[in-house]
Amino acid sequence: MKLRFTLLAVSPRNSEAAIVNLLEKTNSKVFFTSPKYKAIAKSASVKIEGVSLIVVNPFDIEALLNQPLNDRQNEFIDTSFTEKDLDKPALIIHSSGSTNYPKPIYLTNRYILNICGVFKLCKEQNPHLDLVKQSDVFLICVPL
Repeated sequence: MKLRFTLLAVSPRNSEAAIVNLLEKTNSKVFFTSPKYKAIAKSASVKIEGVSLIVVNPFDIEALLNQPLNDRQNEFIDTSFTEKDLDKPALIIHSSGSTNYPKPIYLTNRYILNICGVFKLCKEQNPHLDLVKQSDVFLICVPL
């Protein structure tokens, strides 16, 4: 969102053909993967001209959260949003593909910010509750 790139979250359960189809439909240019899924990511990405594959080792999110912010963050993170920016896609998820190839579902910056706002409001109204646990699963039941 802050970097102005749209993320396509690809399920590792997809077939190579389904991944290729998603990368093509979303006009993806860079495909990040972990070493665990390198083989299928590589075989899918080489089938599409202009897609670069980058293998990233897993990282410890808890450790990263405890590190101080980069002093130069304002140089490379644009925090100003226009009305037009709010309606640009921030995240692409996809359907299961049970009847055909998975279909991309575009979530805008506005949608993501609204979801974050709901969690903030719930926490403010119920500070004693642990609203989100690592084992929780979310079902989106509002219009996209």
